[in-house]
Amino acid sequence: MHRKYMSILAAFTLGGITLIGLAMLLGLVPVPAAQAMASSQAARTSLAASPGDVVINEFVAKGTEWIELYNTTAQTVSLIGWYLSDGEGTDHLTGTIPAHGYLVTNTANIDLDNSGDEIRLYDDGNVLIDQVAYGTHGGAPIPPTGVSAARPSDGVDTDDDARDWNLDPTPTAGSANDAPPVALGTSLILNEFDNYPTSGNDKVELYNPTTQTISLDGWMLSDGDALVTLSTTKSITPGGWVVLEENVDWTGMDFSWSDVGYLFQPDGTRVDQIGWAGEYEDNTFQRIPDGTGPNDGYDWDSSGAPCHWRDLSSTLGYSNNFPPDLAVAKTGPSLSAPGSFITYTIIYSNTANGGSNADQVVITDILPSGVAYITDTSGFLCPACVPGATGVLTWAVGSLSVCDSGTFTLLGYVSSTVSYGSLLTNTVEITSADGDVALSNNSDLWTTGISPLDLSVSKAGPDYGVAGEHLVYFITLENQGILTATNVVLTDTLPVSTTYVSDGSGITPTCASGVCVWSFGDVPSNTIHTFNLTVTVDSGVAAGTVLTNSVEVSTDTAGDPLFNNTDQWTTAVYPLVSIHDIQYVDDPATDDASPYEYSTVWVEGVVVAGTGEIGSSGSNFVIEDPAGGPWSGLRVYNGGTFPDVAEGDYVRLLGQVYEYYGMTELKIDAAPHALDVVSTTNPLPAPAVITTGAFINAATAEQWESVLIEFQGATVTDPNLGYGEWAFDDGTGATRADDYGEIDGDLTYTPALNDYYRFIRGIGWYSYGDYKLEPRYDADIDLDYPVVFVYHDLEDVVHSGETVYLAGDFNGWNPSALAMTPNAGYSVFTATYTFDVAGTHEYKYVVDSGGSQWDWLNTTNRTMTVTQSFQVVNDYRDVDVGWAILQWPPTLAVELGQSTNNVYGRVYIQNVTNPSGEGRGIVAQVGYGTDPDPANWTWFPMTYNTDDGNNDEFMGAMLPTAGGVYSYAVRFDGNWAPGNPNAGWT
Repeated sequence: MHRKYMSILAAFTLGGITLIGLAMLLGLVPVPAAQAMASSQAARTSLAASPGDVVINEFVAKGTEWIELYNTTAQTVSLIGWYLSDGEGTDHLTGTIPAHGYLVTNTANIDLDNSGDEIRLYDDGNVLIDQVAYGTHGGAPIPPTGVSAARPSDGVDTDDDARDWNLDPTPTAGSANDAPPVALGTSLILNEFDNYPTSGNDKVELYNPTTQTISLDGWMLSDGDALVTLSTTKSITPGGWVVLEENVDWTGMDFSWSDVGYLFQPDGTRVDQIGWAGEYEDNTFQRIPDGTGPNDGYDWDSSGAPCHWRDLSSTLGYSNNFPPDLAVAKTGPSLSAPGSFITYTIIYSNTANGGSNADQVVITDILPSGVAYITDTSGFLCPACVPGATGVLTWAVGSLSVCDSGTFTLLGYVSSTVSYGSLLTNTVEITSADGDVALSNNSDLWTTGISPLDLSVSKAGPDYGVAGEHLVYFITLENQGILTATNVVLTDTLPVSTTYVSDGSGITPTCASGVCVWSFGDVPSNTIHTFNLTVTVDSGVAAGTVLTNSVEVSTDTAGDPLFNNTDQWTTAVYPLVSIHDIQYVDDPATDDASPYEYSTVWVEGVVVAGTGEIGSSGSNFVIEDPAGGPWSGLRVYNGGTFPDVAEGDYVRLLGQVYEYYGMTELKIDAAPHALDVVSTTNPLPAPAVITTGAFINAATAEQWESVLIEFQGATVTDPNLGYGEWAFDDGTGATRADDYGEIDGDLTYTPALNDYYRFIRGIGWYSYGDYKLEPRYDADIDLDYPVVFVYHDLEDVVHSGETVYLAGDFNGWNPSALAMTPNAGYSVFTATYTFDVAGTHEYKYVVDSGGSQWDWLNTTNRTMTVTQSFQVVNDYRDVDVGWAILQWPPTLAVELGQSTNNVYGRVYIQNVTNPSGEGRGIVAQVGYGTDPDPANWTWFPMTYNTDDGNNDEFMGAMLPTAGGVYSYAVRFDGNWAPGNPNAGWT
């Protein structure tokens, strides 16, 4: 192969003129090496070259030998210390080679072999820069006398000598190459050679693999000694052959016992070549099948032997093809056992003894009775190949070229019902649509014995363990055969860093240097021993250490299949770390990342938020140390890997500590991972009661991340911060809550401005740069409803120093349970009552004056409906006139301009007029008029006169302003003050 390593190159032209005596070279006059390398450019600065910068570009191997180098770069390259070699002689170079220039040197100590050789170019560090192999040594063609071998394009080097070089009948030493192109494998093929005929001349068969008829007019042949033009005008039809004969179709060239044949189109394009070296022809050399094999061969092996280039009986003038030779072989185990897997290996080929490609190749395998198909590695279509299939399996292989081969395995399962001591015979056969030259190798079989003895051992244990704790393995020893296994010994090699504790075999083992041996004696057929083996793992074992426990069973009884006599179990061990140690950091304001970040650890705790309670279903749950407190909670990312866990489950987990956008979590969604539910229905830790101000910044909030926390007496200050978040404050500073717990549908609460929390609890969370509370469900939120009751004493019923109480169904109608606070003027009284739930309530204002005066400010119970926190209820006096009468006189007569005599009226207001003396806050008027609506009459004030039982009597006079006959009446109002919405005369 043409290789290049590194190049340090130079150039040797000036203005495109070669400076080495070109005429002498073209005349094949030897030029001394020193003269050839002289250059008027030597004074120029030369630069170091890179691989591919200088190449061997053209050479003549017969007659006066010379070699041309070409500089592919735009820089002058120094050749001082460089040299050419053919492996036997060396020609040293000097001087420089100009940019895109040529250097032509006659060989001095190199003697290029006429049948083939290799030319190498080395730099001054003895590094191989370029090489070309020709004739029987490589793919480049042998140039006959007067012909050069040249690159069709200057400097183009793809490391493929056969395609990078062609013959040039007009050498171009020191100037641009003009060799014809190379198009190997694109046209006619050199298909068969008879170089040593029994009689007559040499013959060459050409084959046309194309779809076009091709005329041989002008085509050329060469053996490297001569380049001859065919004298025939024959044509070759598509898929046809033409036999050419020496001295008939060409003259001046004779193929020998070690040679290379080259085929050229009329324009000199080389389209095929094939070689043989040291192979004496007994019959004819043939491509098998027609037209196959390499098109760039130069000896026996590189031309496709022995598969596609052979010495066979002559088929000149007709097809070289003959039937293929398919072969198949099968191997498998010598022994197996019922209930085990069995693997067969099938090897198939179209051997070198065949003469054509095989089409529609089929492999048929007949499984033994009691063996079911599991899988195979063929990749071929096999309709019957489904797990559990029995009987005949057929694979469609397709086509196999000569010398093509393949191997695949067939995995079967031996039924547990197969008899011990029986034989399993598996047969295989290969066929094709093209026949076969030899059927003896078209089938094979393999016989596997089912031993009468089948002693087996298996081991199981945990995938993951805890450093410093026990590991428990389970070992099963079984004799499934029909013979007794004698002197059975079980050997267990304990893992490094473990210590034997106990086992349940009932047999005392001998343990030494980590190996324990149990002697079971004779084990009858159909006997099973299962026992546990307990070891302790050293506490100092590094995290991730894989402990391998191996077990082996043996017997003195011969014939036991060994495939199931050993087993092992691997357990990866990790430390158990507390939640506190995972979460705690000295200065969370500076760095709150867990000191265990990226570590795989065991951790345990009680579930305080079940799977899917917060966030996406199946993704998250939260655990906490049962003692609670700061640094005691941890978010767990499950990702749907393990079954859901519920609140109160006590779990032990294995996973990787990870900072998920600033929130510490344990990832158990990928191995190594584990989730063990140790117990259920455990009590949850009591929520940690903290202030809102302590859950804002990392310095105080980080310790509550993933902890069940509670806030009390806080008020919603902003119900919509966006993305389902809201703000609330207990007076120490506003923090956030979030509705991430609503995903599972049990958090329906929607915050409203001024919502007041008796408590709000949930899991401390961190996301998007903020600490926030994640309530889990509606029960985590208990709203209180503070209601401010304001009584406006506009009628001045309550005297200074008297107390007003609020009594209602919410405080048991206790007349002294809730005293109201008066303002400085005793005109406004205020009290706040906090309701547990929203709803409608009845109440009264009670004046403490000589007893509890229930009706002074309200005759009947008042009603209000609690709808929100910090609701304000403004109330005014609301007493009802129960009875009123115009007492006397029934009629009046008066002179115009004079006042009437006093008119008397009486009124009853429940428990207002009852006590002796004037009832508080009552006004009375007397009036006259003719309008049907008394509101339009003329009214005059009345004054208190006297008590009359439970009634108060008022008197007053009128001063008419116009004569006439009028009606007159008295009226009363206890709610008369301006601004009282209950005002109204009765």
